[in-house]
Amino acid sequence: MKNMFTSGKIRWLILAIVILAIAGGGYYYYSSTRTRRASTTTAVAPVQTATAFRGNIVLQASGTGTLAPANQISFGFGTSGQIAELNVKIGDQVHAGQALGKIDDTTAKAAYEQAKRNLADLSTPAAIAQAQQTAAQAYVDITNARTALQRLISPDVMYWEGQVASAEETLKAAQTDAGASPTAEQQTKIDQATAALSHAQDNLQGAKLNYINVYVPATFKYTLTNQVTVDQKPTTVTSTEIVGPSDAEIAAARATYQLAIEKQTEAQAYLDLLNGKSLPQDVPGSSLTSLVAAQSALQTAQDNLNATQLISPINGTVTSLTANVGDNVGATSIITVADISQPYTVDAFFDSGDWLNVQTGYDANITFDVLPDQTLKGKVTVVYPTLDTSSNSPLVHVTVKLTEAVASVLPVGATASVDVISGQANNAVLIPVEALHQTDPGKYAVFIKANGKLTLHLIDIGLKDASYAEVKSGLQVGDVVTTGIATVQQ
Repeated sequence: MKNMFTSGKIRWLILAIVILAIAGGGYYYYSSTRTRRASTTTAVAPVQTATAFRGNIVLQASGTGTLAPANQISFGFGTSGQIAELNVKIGDQVHAGQALGKIDDTTAKAAYEQAKRNLADLSTPAAIAQAQQTAAQAYVDITNARTALQRLISPDVMYWEGQVASAEETLKAAQTDAGASPTAEQQTKIDQATAALSHAQDNLQGAKLNYINVYVPATFKYTLTNQVTVDQKPTTVTSTEIVGPSDAEIAAARATYQLAIEKQTEAQAYLDLLNGKSLPQDVPGSSLTSLVAAQSALQTAQDNLNATQLISPINGTVTSLTANVGDNVGATSIITVADISQPYTVDAFFDSGDWLNVQTGYDANITFDVLPDQTLKGKVTVVYPTLDTSSNSPLVHVTVKLTEAVASVLPVGATASVDVISGQANNAVLIPVEALHQTDPGKYAVFIKANGKLTLHLIDIGLKDASYAEVKSGLQVGDVVTTGIATVQQ
């Protein structure tokens, strides 16, 4: 029931906690107030009590784990063959890039040297000089082809054709960048590109009209001289004729110009490739085939030679080695290198019910079975997003990184108990959880006993474990609260 206030009068009500003891079990029911501070004073029968005191409360999830490498990689040779050298054994410390062994590389070395010679034959000084000459001639051919085409279609038409093509590319790029829902800025770029294209198209149309009416008559006017007989006398007759270029002539000139561009691109790419530059993906031409193939063959030969070496990819300790000198091996793992440098990393597992109590960043206490008298500090660095189902019941899998070094060198796989701290309050006011009476979700009250009477107080609580609750307000150290069962009436 709830307290109600009417006309300044307080209606008294029954506040009761009733327990019915049946076969060692119990039941109680309690209903309280929504007001922040209310009290009912009454005579009570003797009840069990406890005194609020200061102390520490820690909420933690307990699990088990094993010492795990910070990083671990198993690897082998990149090719098959007979092991000629092994320079390490289990327990050795290695560093990234260190050669740990090799297989017989006689064949791989020979192939590499041949590939180098093949490429060298294509990139001699004479070959480079020839490529330079070809590239230079290609520039001349472009100029000549452009001049010939420009004469046939007029400089104005050729210029505005180029402007239209450029404007079309700009508009297409703006539309692609904007997508289906352009922003105001993107729409402005589209509008500007559209206007530029329209302007270029209008000018191209004007240039074509000028081509027909002015350029062709002025450029392609021919004077013809014929000998005729007039009054039995030879006479020279002169006439003028305008003969513009045909569509076929213009198409042929365009094709020649485009071919010159492609040949120049190919020639320059070939020269760049000889000089060690990278090859653009969109460069056409079969003249590059032999050079590209030779370079590719050299890279393959180099990779095959490198594959005969056993190279450590990380710093660490050799924890496994399954081959010996003289063994024939394939491209499979034969060695494991683990980084077990400090501070150590622990793989830990907790009951699924602790999911909310083991979060990234939480502090942890770790005790290794081989160091039972030493508790080490750490932090949760990884909480795996799915439960581990490899055991009979699902478990929360986390990684804990120690925040301090261990004086002793510990073996990989060393077992440990791990306590993750999800909450902690020091020097807090504490009372037994049996003293709490829930009034609403997250709201609690207690009965304070003073002078033989009970007073109901609403309190704010913080952390709460199975035994004690932290009181943030509404209660002081030394206050006596009830923990037994009482029936109170007024």
